[in-house]
Amino acid sequence: MLSAVTEALRTQPEYVEWLVSRHRDLAPTLEEHLTDNDGELLAHVLFGDVTRNAADLARRATAEPEADAELIRLLGDLDAAILPEGQEDDPVNNLVWASFVENASTDADEPLRTRLRSFPNLARALSHYE
Repeated sequence: MLSAVTEALRTQPEYVEWLVSRHRDLAPTLEEHLTDNDGELLAHVLFGDVTRNAADLARRATAEPEADAELIRLLGDLDAAILPEGQEDDPVNNLVWASFVENASTDADEPLRTRLRSFPNLARALSHYE
């Protein structure tokens, strides 16, 4: 199994599969998403649920070390998927930027936005929405 985002994972379906394989708590979310959409992956819609999952982890992180550890791993994987400035026109970059970071920027709670700021690429993306 690949442990980092690579050129091979620059399509949305492959990235979603890779991310879910690394974050098993997202598997039921993906399964429900596919069931609700007649087996079709709508990655941008799914990433609304990924954002809600991350927001929940961020709220629980101060009291639950395992939630904090999972949040750090998840945000690390999302941060690594964002390409350097000037290379933003990429399906995975667009997915994380527009459907995770943008959703997180409107999260009613501050904990997730605070945590995004500690990851350089996520912080750069977030700064465009603040």
